[in-house]
Amino acid sequence: MLDSILYTLSYYVRYYGNFLAKQWHNMTPMGYGSLLISIGLFGYILMKSGTKKPGQ
Repeated sequence: MLDSILYTLSYYVRYYGNFLAKQWHNMTPMGYGSLLISIGLFGYILMKSGTKKPGQ
């Protein structure tokens, strides 16, 4: 039982790891720019919605 769970988990990690590596190595400049912009927007949203100091 535990072996099958570990095998399935390791299979999914390897599969999606290989998929992401292939996507990363074949990324175009437009894809890289889109990735950077989306990370920047996500970080901005997280920082804007964070807790504020009292009195501000």
